[in-house]
Amino acid sequence: MTSPEASGFDEIQQIQEAQDRLQRSLEVLKINHQRDHMMVLELLEEDKLRFDGLKQELADLKELHEREMGNLKEELLSSKDKTDCRHHERKEFHDAIEARHSRLPEAEQQQQNMERDEDTILLSSLGKIIGMLLVVLTSILVFVSMATQ
Repeated sequence: MTSPEASGFDEIQQIQEAQDRLQRSLEVLKINHQRDHMMVLELLEEDKLRFDGLKQELADLKELHEREMGNLKEELLSSKDKTDCRHHERKEFHDAIEARHSRLPEAEQQQQNMERDEDTILLSSLGKIIGMLLVVLTSILVFVSMATQ
């Protein structure tokens, strides 16, 4: 072998070694790429599952929120109705009290008139009784004076 042949052979051998190294590196890269690709797919699947779970949780929370808002609206309307009813009852009560207060002086006046009328009737009756007693006493005196004569 001559030196140019040996040098060509060495060069071919180096190229083959470099090609083998590149081939092994390519295989390692393929394996690493495949492993990384699978890991990314697993992570994507986990993220998708987590996203689906969060999406469902959000839907459930939204539904719960809507139900709670409906319940609060119903309670608010019920409270408003109760408040309106109580206000109406208070107004009726207040009106009734005012009516009683306005009638109170009239009732007091009527009571005073009745008491005055009773006093008048009592005095009139007493006067009649005294008059009758005087008539009876006069009759007795007349009778006694006739009897003594």
